[in-house]
Amino acid sequence: MSGWIGTLANMHEFLWPVSLQESLPTRYELQKAAGKTWAFVSSPPSARNREWSVEIDGTNADTSVLRSIMHGAYGPGPFYFISEVASLTNALTPAQSLLAGVSNGGIMVDSTGSKAPASLIGGQLAVIADKVPVLPGEPLTVSVDAAGPTELIVQPRSVTGANAGGAITVSAKGELMQRIHAVIPSVPSTARYVTISARGYTQLARPQVVWADEPSVWDVGGGADSVILMEGSSSFTQFELYTRDFWRSMSLTIKEVG
Repeated sequence: MSGWIGTLANMHEFLWPVSLQESLPTRYELQKAAGKTWAFVSSPPSARNREWSVEIDGTNADTSVLRSIMHGAYGPGPFYFISEVASLTNALTPAQSLLAGVSNGGIMVDSTGSKAPASLIGGQLAVIADKVPVLPGEPLTVSVDAAGPTELIVQPRSVTGANAGGAITVSAKGELMQRIHAVIPSVPSTARYVTISARGYTQLARPQVVWADEPSVWDVGGGADSVILMEGSSSFTQFELYTRDFWRSMSLTIKEVG
């Protein structure tokens, strides 16, 4: 397993997390009185409140990125974080994947017959997600469910926001509800993120980004665009005589902020 953490300019890979447990605090505050309990929503769908407990077994080289970040070598943060699971299921943030702050429509029945809780309607040119991190030289697949004469547009961009090559535009095959995929076989070497837009749709939902050359089943986004590394600990476990490298076990907490 692996994961990536860093800024749009440079996402650093770290290897061999043997355990990656995600916790999602409740969205509610509870009040109790006279045998009754009231629940009040305390955070919107776009709230950043996840936390990951990470356990890693690896060499000094494998863990040096995380230890360097914890010592402030790559700046104060916050950082982007994409786990291996997120990279293969949906690298968007939960808010992006659920169209939080973008949707102007209600429930939509997607191409599989399941219901998306929010949608985009009207057909106007709209940015679905921006500053979605990518890996230069690696494949990328962007997908949406949409009805109407939809065009899905994926524009790779450099860290400064300049276009990194031309946009990839994929048109729907007909106007019935369908899953539309835009594939970039190899992300341009100067690209650091993509901007995802669409137009022409009558209704659109379920955006998805995977770091692969083919789509996967839609899932709520697992990426994060604002995390810090909290407390950590490590211990040496063995010495590799041939490579002259130490193996260590490392535990740390990645906390979403903002």
